[in-house]
Amino acid sequence: MHRTAVDRAQSEERARTRVEAVLVADAPPSGGRLDEEAPAGRTVSYTDGAGQQHDLVVAVSGRPPAGTVLPVWVDRDGRSAGAPFTRTDAFVLSAAGGFVVAFFAELLVVLLWMAFRWRLDRVNDARVGAVGTGVERPEGLTGRSASQCRARRVRHRT
Repeated sequence: MHRTAVDRAQSEERARTRVEAVLVADAPPSGGRLDEEAPAGRTVSYTDGAGQQHDLVVAVSGRPPAGTVLPVWVDRDGRSAGAPFTRTDAFVLSAAGGFVVAFFAELLVVLLWMAFRWRLDRVNDARVGAVGTGVERPEGLTGRSASQCRARRVRHRT
């Protein structure tokens, strides 16, 4: 799982480039809306490695003025892309996956143990003569645990 995540991080790192883009225009008036901090599509301009100018529409939070420099990730075709998956992201994803697998493995073991104990109790009840089965309880079996029998013997001695 970790190897796959690291491979993803490396391929995204090769396929995307971080550029410094400049906001082309001021944000339109909000008209008193309450969600001014919500991301809105704004046009930015950047120059690629070959010196060509490109315009993109990216999601910008808040209301920064025109001319503000923003970091933007672009793919090989010059389209806006999210930040690439990093090695740290790969580690966190792998660790979280490991914890989830360990949790469910432990849960499975506990549930299997509970099912085994439940079945064992049913078998033992049938062997020692559960009420209405017609099977007699063998001599000396009281249906109590060993610790309950010891505690009862100690009380009778005193």
